[in-house]
Amino acid sequence: PVDESWPTDGIPTATYSIHKAANEAAMDAFEVDHRAVTVTRLRPGLIFQRDAAAEIRGLFLGHLVPMSIVRWIRWLVLPLPYPFVFQAVHADDVADAYWRAVDRRAAGAFNIAATPVLNPPRLARAFGMLGAVRIPLRLLRGIVTLTWRLRLQPTDAGWIDIAAGVPIMRTDRARSVLGWEARHTSEEALRALVAGFADGANVPGSGPLRG
Repeated sequence: PVDESWPTDGIPTATYSIHKAANEAAMDAFEVDHRAVTVTRLRPGLIFQRDAAAEIRGLFLGHLVPMSIVRWIRWLVLPLPYPFVFQAVHADDVADAYWRAVDRRAAGAFNIAATPVLNPPRLARAFGMLGAVRIPLRLLRGIVTLTWRLRLQPTDAGWIDIAAGVPIMRTDRARSVLGWEARHTSEEALRALVAGFADGANVPGSGPLRG
């Protein structure tokens, strides 16, 4: 696990990561030019909640995949490479971290993530599947790239590179400076999202985000 001093250069094959790195660079420049301004950055893991199910389905799976798919896959195994690990956090806990940062006028970067780290076996359990089976990372990248180029789903392989390449974040600074602790585990946050998939949950009035 790494702390907030870890370089924020991003992963060059992942557009989302490149954009985040550009944001960090812009904040660095602003901080140098505006010393009197408190500049705070929160770096959360993937943010989950039940009501975001339709939006997340649209971003990562596309509208060709029905939200009720989680009811059909319970008798399947989850094929993923075992370097595929990432951190998650519930939206309520992220909101609490933002409030604490504002209330305390806390400057600097804060890693925000819940435990445990999500890996293929834990992902399979959260989706109610039979288990996880290991496949080569290159195979998964190839499948994702092919289906993306065919416009069958909206996620390019950069997201696979993020899940397989980002470091695990330490959250010591958020606890010591903000007094922050995640009230939900990462598995609870993911299970809430999965329940939202099954129920077709959506933020009321979200317009284009609806499934």
